[in-house]
Amino acid sequence: MAPPPSVREVTGRVVVGPVEPTSGLRRPAAVVAVITLVAVAHVAWVAGRYHVGSFDDDGAYLYMAKSIVAGAGLTGHLPDGLALVNVYPPGYAYLLAPLVWVFGPANAWLPERLLSVICVAAVFPLTWIYLRRRGLSEFTCSAVLVLLALNPVLATYGSMVMAEAPFLVVFLLLLMAADRWTTSRHPISWSGLSTVVLAAGAVWLKEAAVAMVAAVVVWLLWRRDGRRAALAAAGCVALLGPIVVARMLTGTPIAGSRYSGEIGAYFGGDLLHRLVIVVPEGIGKFLFDALPSAVVPSDSPVSDHLGVFIVFRALACASVFILCIAGAVIWARRWRLDAAFFLILFYTTECVAYRYVVERRVILILPVVVAWYVIGAQAFARRVLAVARRRHWSTPTAWRRGLVAAACIGVLGPLFVQLPTDYRLRLGQATSSPGGSSYMEMLARLGHRSEVVETDYLWTTALDTGHATAPAAFNHTVGQCRESTARDSLEADHAAYLYTAAIDSPTHLNSPCLLALASGAPWAVRLLHTARDDATVFELIGPGTPHPALRDLVSVASAKTPLAGSASMAWALPAGAQPTQVSVGAAGGPVGALRGAVTKVVVRLREGGGAWHTVASADGAVGDGGAVPFLLATVAPGTRASALQVTIVATRSATGTATVDDVHVLGTAPTDPAPPHPL
Repeated sequence: MAPPPSVREVTGRVVVGPVEPTSGLRRPAAVVAVITLVAVAHVAWVAGRYHVGSFDDDGAYLYMAKSIVAGAGLTGHLPDGLALVNVYPPGYAYLLAPLVWVFGPANAWLPERLLSVICVAAVFPLTWIYLRRRGLSEFTCSAVLVLLALNPVLATYGSMVMAEAPFLVVFLLLLMAADRWTTSRHPISWSGLSTVVLAAGAVWLKEAAVAMVAAVVVWLLWRRDGRRAALAAAGCVALLGPIVVARMLTGTPIAGSRYSGEIGAYFGGDLLHRLVIVVPEGIGKFLFDALPSAVVPSDSPVSDHLGVFIVFRALACASVFILCIAGAVIWARRWRLDAAFFLILFYTTECVAYRYVVERRVILILPVVVAWYVIGAQAFARRVLAVARRRHWSTPTAWRRGLVAAACIGVLGPLFVQLPTDYRLRLGQATSSPGGSSYMEMLARLGHRSEVVETDYLWTTALDTGHATAPAAFNHTVGQCRESTARDSLEADHAAYLYTAAIDSPTHLNSPCLLALASGAPWAVRLLHTARDDATVFELIGPGTPHPALRDLVSVASAKTPLAGSASMAWALPAGAQPTQVSVGAAGGPVGALRGAVTKVVVRLREGGGAWHTVASADGAVGDGGAVPFLLATVAPGTRASALQVTIVATRSATGTATVDDVHVLGTAPTDPAPPHPL
């Protein structure tokens, strides 16, 4: 076993290992400040591409924070019935709760996003301090900060309502506290207390940090410091105890329901399958996909003609992989396997066992990994220059210029091209914005809060609509688009409503299968379709649904009529019909001059006495770009009606074709409803 590293004092700072020569940077504080401002400007540039709720995990944190403000404790439950600690650790939600309490759940998005910006800004001076304490030169530290400032992954998380930015602050502080603790004379010290609190706090923020807690303990044991290892283990167990106890009391798996389910499914099969298939696949994804895509993304800088992009991407991935590994080896040899090396080794080992090995896994350790990349690149450059000198290949100046040009083309070029992008999207794209959308508003107004909305965006939907949510139909129809599977899943979830949308990205509909199955099916009524996010809202009716007695008494996908100042369309209802809900998805005309000329839309029912009664109206067109996004009305129980009428009123000079879309009357009738026919 290797002996513990030697420690020496250098200008009042604890430095482990050799110190690199300082560079010509005379004012490091100014350098850090400038790079930090560049990073914040980068975050601000990207921030407009991200909208709260488009990640769903951000919806979960807000949902939890809102429940905490409402009085839910660690053993409390969310409005949908799940325990507060069921899916995620509650640490980040507790950070958000004061902002939700002060600004209100509807107005806290900006303060919560600013919290992430502040945390990312703090990452830069903390990274500088940590690396300088490691003995790295000012030039090396500056290069690391520049790469972080231009990194699109860090810039994206820099304004998201996510735990990644606060976690990075805790991670860097933990590394510095752990190093300080090993140089203190007594095991019980402020640096020791800080190490324990920060290690446990990292788990409160992100469950993935469990591996880091284990790493701290093992690292101290490797240093033959059993007392500190015991203190770290006991302290972390005590601080993490409340989460464990709360999960036990609420019947939640100790690792949380999400991670337990996903890791268990990912590691399915026998031991041989896990060792031969699962683990190598995870390692390959981490080293050759997640790591290059997080350190120096290279997705957008070149054309894909004639395979140029493929070649460029392959070279970029290979260079990042090789240089990061080289830098890690140099780091380990220079500082004798310090806390950072152990934490990252244990964390990456945990990551390869997880199903989704993507950039999001690397972001939690990004400052140190980028430092390894820079150290590896510097070692490679020194080696190239040394070989060039020995073999008299041109002049050292020419080789230096060539290396600088290669770095600009292969590293800075891709980063500059991607400056305005959210790393999850293509250049110029933005995420969806569920909050305040017409489809979320309609779902919020439909039915009772206990009725389930089937969706794969569970938390955002629950936050924006107040409904319970479930995902079985989305999960079970991946790879096998069968109506029987979808119906069984919807019935198992007791789903009353269903919606599909392109929330992940503007071009990716979350379930084309469910949209195709539900469109035109007798058990699903399309109440609304929007251009925004390509969203479609269905209400589920008939046997096997929570609305077994409901029928679609009037179902009009689209209808048109000439418009000369005003126009009316009416449809007969079955004899003895008792409507309970009336909805119009769109009414007016095509987006443009005619739609702007519409002054009123009125929806009426002809009740038993023959009189027409208004049930809904709007002062302008209905639908995308209209005065209101839709019309939705609940009819008093026991009301009988024989017809539905939609009237569109426009300015006197307006002429053209008036249209209505998604007109429905849901209710009951003594006989099965006949197809709607105009009166």
